Amino acid sequence: MVDRESVRRNRDRQVQRLLDLGFSRLLGVSDRDYARRFPPTESIRVPSDSRFDRLVAVEASLALEDQHRAAGIMEAMLSSRLVTAGPRPARPYFIWVCDSRQWSGASLVDSRAQLSDTETGCSQLEVTSAFLQHPELFRGRGLDSELTVDGDRPDYHSTLVWVQDPPELALHHRADRTAGLGMLVRSTSRTEAE
Repeated sequence: MVDRESVRRNRDRQVQRLLDLGFSRLLGVSDRDYARRFPPTESIRVPSDSRFDRLVAVEASLALEDQHRAAGIMEAMLSSRLVTAGPRPARPYFIWVCDSRQWSGASLVDSRAQLSDTETGCSQLEVTSAFLQHPELFRGRGLDSELTVDGDRPDYHSTLVWVQDPPELALHHRADRTAGLGMLVRSTSRTEAE
């Protein structure tokens, strides 16, 4: 089980990482005001499923293109062409992800069928956020977004691949079973800013 002090350290480290990438400047706010936008440690719910052991700060106010540019992610697929299911949150939030290696080489269709009620796929915003905070999950592989597709070809989901430098935003067909590619999975629990 994750202890509260560990959550606090992770939260603070992740907000600092986004500050270091220049997100406050890109949004036109002070570093202090930027840090205050994120939910406080006390409100971050820890999932009961211990597989979800990596906290991820998600910056919902900044365009993916700007986040990718700040992090040195090449857009082989333009993020402006992507469409995400459901409403996009307007404020920062936290999610918990797992390593997701069990879905490596499985299609998005097959992976989706195996998910329990306590887990779900991610949007590209969440996949990018996981890369910013936990790049080790991506080294030598690609992680798909179940919820984000190419606006012109909805059978193609966005994926963030890091098999060579620089990491890149690309597309992956929902039925493809390429080894080393798989869906990023998160807990259904999400902590949003008030």
